[in-house]
Amino acid sequence: MILFSSIAGAAALSEFDPKHIIAGLLSIIVAVLSAVITFLNPNQKVSAHLAAGNSYDALLNEVRIFRTIGCWEEKSDAVISERLRHFSARKTHLNQTCPQVPRWAYLTGKKGIDAGEGKYAVDV
Repeated sequence: MILFSSIAGAAALSEFDPKHIIAGLLSIIVAVLSAVITFLNPNQKVSAHLAAGNSYDALLNEVRIFRTIGCWEEKSDAVISERLRHFSARKTHLNQTCPQVPRWAYLTGKKGIDAGEGKYAVDV
């Protein structure tokens, strides 16, 4: 698509006519924007962030169930410590492998939370 758009733009610009110039410039703009979208690949980034969020949410649910139910079952301290180490290792792995949120997105979200757009409370 980028190649054909570039060829059409070059062909349109080869003749000096206002109609051809507009068509040629639009064709080149389409080629540039297509190349930028191909390079940035927003669909892949969305999928990676969605998968990361789901992984963190799954870990949160498992830890919550462990905290509210698993800790209180009759198990030894060694078993509980091992489970906590397992959860910690999973979180460390997620932190290392999941895509990072850009700084500008973090600041925008923080500003919205501070302005009261959303409620945030630590689990108790």
